[in-house]
Amino acid sequence: MRILVILFSAVLFAQPDPAVRKCAVEGVVVQETSGEALRQVEIGLVPVRERKPGQPAPAVIGVYSDSNGHFRIPELEPGVYRVRLRKEGFAPTLPSGSIVLPKLEPGQELGDLKFTMAPQSVLAGRVLDDNGDPVPNA
Repeated sequence: MRILVILFSAVLFAQPDPAVRKCAVEGVVVQETSGEALRQVEIGLVPVRERKPGQPAPAVIGVYSDSNGHFRIPELEPGVYRVRLRKEGFAPTLPSGSIVLPKLEPGQELGDLKFTMAPQSVLAGRVLDDNGDPVPNA
């Protein structure tokens, strides 16, 4: 009986604490040059944790920004996350190409984040010779 109590106690303490409160992250994404809100930006958070050999990569947790550029990601486990931004025609202006959020503690809500994205350049037009005719393969 005593062994059964010890085993039950060990199993009870090994389970994750259901009282650990979830975290949330929210903010806005704007265009770098104009400051206008960017809608439909994919904001992804990738958990930063040590991976063991054979262990799959952590899943990306993400949402899209609304028409005001606002986003909110609730129900996050406490921990450290790397931010990933994606939008067709734009490139994130993050330091070193990415940013790591401060460690989220249980129940913490990290708000007022502001991410900027720069429009990617497009070169269009025609190349003409001295006579005003198009230059082939230019």
